[in-house]
Amino acid sequence: MAFDAAASEIHLWTAWHSLRRRELRKEMVGNNVDTEFLRLISGTHQIKTAFERAGLRSGDQSAWIVHLPDFGGLDPYDSGANEVVEIPRESFNDATLEAQRLMLHLKSELIPRRPLPTQDGLDRLGYTTSEEGSDPSNLESYFLVHAAMADLQN
Repeated sequence: MAFDAAASEIHLWTAWHSLRRRELRKEMVGNNVDTEFLRLISGTHQIKTAFERAGLRSGDQSAWIVHLPDFGGLDPYDSGANEVVEIPRESFNDATLEAQRLMLHLKSELIPRRPLPTQDGLDRLGYTTSEEGSDPSNLESYFLVHAAMADLQN
């Protein structure tokens, strides 16, 4: 996924949750979870537009390898009001070798960084606002709103 397309861990987990709910309800627009995740991050109903926005482009220097945990046929957030939702650590640890192989194949290196919301990221995803000189502290909210609009736009 394009480096600037990720605003925060909250942004990524929100898109993941939306993806899993759509998958369980058989309401995905994309043919697979990877495509659907990019579509949601991109805030569009169009698959082609999603890849143009959140996919890699010639000249990109950084990218994210995103692991999308699978809960099978269960909704991870439908476990009861008093239960804590936990994604098993093995889910990520088991994917480490695959991520290392992918980095080797791409001749890339791991950069220990968390995603941060940027105006460049919003621009890349096609987010537009009528607000003049938007407050930088609202950037993460703009990413979340944009993702939520994925099925409301053409």
